[in-house]
Amino acid sequence: MNIRDDIMAILYCERPEYAPYRGVAKMSPFAKSKLMSIGVLHALTPIYRLKYMNVHGEENIVRNMIYRTYHTPVGSVRLK
Repeated sequence: MNIRDDIMAILYCERPEYAPYRGVAKMSPFAKSKLMSIGVLHALTPIYRLKYMNVHGEENIVRNMIYRTYHTPVGSVRLK
């Protein structure tokens, strides 16, 4: 199973090979809410937050895509 198969198994209330952690950040809001509702996601979210000086981020959700933009003194980076 790859990470997509593991997440789909959780969404269909099946047992995955392992708890998918790396894909949580790139999931759609619907998938995150589904995982939270069945009690899987709360154990996978980190309990700390990194904060960088002079780095500001913003997040825009358009349809099912999440766009993150990080602004630094050197420039900006946009991720899908």
